[in-house]
Amino acid sequence: MNDLKIVLISAFEPDTTFVSFLTELKQIGLQVLVINDGSSISFQKTFEEAEKIVKVIKHEFSKGKGASIKTGLQYIKENCKTNYIVATMDYQKKYAVEDIKLVLEEASKNPNALVLGAKRRTKETSKIKKLGSEAMRLAYQKKTGKEIYDAQAGLRAFTSNLTEFLLGTKGNHFDYEINCLLKCAEQNIEIKEIALTKEEQLQIEKKEIKTPEKEIFTFAMFPLLGLAIDFVFFLIFYFFSKQVILANLFARFISALINFNRDKKQIYKEETSSSKVAKLYFLFVGLILLANMLILACLTSVFNLPTIFAKIVTEIAIYAMCFSIKENWPAKEEK
Repeated sequence: MNDLKIVLISAFEPDTTFVSFLTELKQIGLQVLVINDGSSISFQKTFEEAEKIVKVIKHEFSKGKGASIKTGLQYIKENCKTNYIVATMDYQKKYAVEDIKLVLEEASKNPNALVLGAKRRTKETSKIKKLGSEAMRLAYQKKTGKEIYDAQAGLRAFTSNLTEFLLGTKGNHFDYEINCLLKCAEQNIEIKEIALTKEEQLQIEKKEIKTPEKEIFTFAMFPLLGLAIDFVFFLIFYFFSKQVILANLFARFISALINFNRDKKQIYKEETSSSKVAKLYFLFVGLILLANMLILACLTSVFNLPTIFAKIVTEIAIYAMCFSIKENWPAKEEK
């Protein structure tokens, strides 16, 4: 197939090699579409230089890689009058130009398949990356009954045949890529994998980037102190009052104050005023507290579980819910 080959790049505050990378792609005959995913004004000159070479579309605030892919695909669909092949990537994960060519060529040979650029797991791969990658692989296999070596592959390619399919897939962040794989299994769309080159793989392993497993690790580590404080104050208040709901209310309020200061500075790095973030945060906390109290009351009153055990079960349930909600937390997407 001699279809038009396009590289769709989601870019958030790219480094100094960005423009030269775009130039290299253009020099080998590839069309390039860049989505500026809400980069700060300090990167304006970088994107002005990029616009001299390629087409750039700007998101006013960071919406995530999934949203960037959808924005780009919609533009390609509306403006490309011929068949095309698209490779999608996040610029934070710098892939070799040779790898991009490989996935595009594989998509050309398999016009109805989704092609993944699979990262090899070597002895240089960190343990947390291996654990996260293996966990995702096993989870996908258990969910679909199908085998994929790298379920987190960020470099992907496909033909125009899959445009509507990918535009209709839910998700705006890294969840979009997982949803694509799950939807492929549901609709019997073939998934092909091409191994990345070893040299580039080592560069990716050494580069400090925020991957899904790192997000999970970060989210799991930071709340431990808040959970411990919440549980200790719950025991103290319950010891004196013997009122489960009242003790839970006071404990959650204290831990929420601590969590707010931690999240604002360490997870979201929010630059807007504390009062603005606090309104959003404590609205969220209030809803979580309501759910927490309802679950705890149900476990102690309806199922007659021991108070301490019911508190532990409640916190596990709320913790799982918080992680799910965290990916779409509004403060992350505002500037």
